[in-house]
Amino acid sequence: MVIYADILVALNALIDYFLLRSCGAIRRMPLKRGRLLCASLLGGVAALQIFLPVRGVWAILLSAGSGILLCATAFGFGGMWNFLRNVLCLMGLSFACSAGMYGLWFFLRPEGMYWHNGYVYFDISPMEFVVLTLLTYALLTVGWRVLQRRDRREGRVLRIRLTHSGRSVCGRGLVDSGNLLREPLSGCPVVVVDETLLAEIQPQILHPEQLTPTEAVQEGFRMVQFQTMHSDGCMAACRIGGITSSDAKLIPATALYAAACPGLKARTGWDMILPAAALAEDTDSERSRCT
Repeated sequence: MVIYADILVALNALIDYFLLRSCGAIRRMPLKRGRLLCASLLGGVAALQIFLPVRGVWAILLSAGSGILLCATAFGFGGMWNFLRNVLCLMGLSFACSAGMYGLWFFLRPEGMYWHNGYVYFDISPMEFVVLTLLTYALLTVGWRVLQRRDRREGRVLRIRLTHSGRSVCGRGLVDSGNLLREPLSGCPVVVVDETLLAEIQPQILHPEQLTPTEAVQEGFRMVQFQTMHSDGCMAACRIGGITSSDAKLIPATALYAAACPGLKARTGWDMILPAAALAEDTDSERSRCT
């Protein structure tokens, strides 16, 4: 069989794109299209390994290295355990896809198909490639909507954007009526945010003890006590410039505090936990209560 490198790269880039999208949906991670496209292109280039005469352990190591590189490019690092979970999720999806393709190639031997070292090649026309892309996109869209409906049954899930000092981050937040935290002086509700995410827009949240009392007051830093079934303690909280959602209307950022929780994403799968009081439709008096 004659294998064309351009078709090989394009086809595997497409497969990797949808694998990464699926991984992001399962892990409930906000995806940046630019990073996703770069990672997919890297995956397509990595498919050129099909021409290398490697097998066994070396083939596994090459595939594993490619998967780690794709994860880092598409999702970033975000902590050791979070990154490891992302890698394992992507590896699992890739293994399932590769196993299915291998089974198809080994048992049915379709004309124009070739499988080697986990990568697949189809001798298809441009029109067939477009049709395959559209069908795959439709299937993943249906799967994504099923996951969203499941999320809404478990609790309201919102896409959230936090902004501060010209920087912004996006994430998925769960509205939890059990989050009754309030900043003790103002009485404002507290949004619990994964520490790594909040540090991207307010780096000082990692070391609030280094601030002088005057700086702490100016930056709006507070210590908020919390208590759960398993632990209690204090979290560093601060004011943020803005908090918005395309899924719901939220009260102004001036009526909220954001508290940094280490490992929140790794433990819960969510980037932030919002109190019901943060929804404008649930409370119309928060703005007057917090000054």
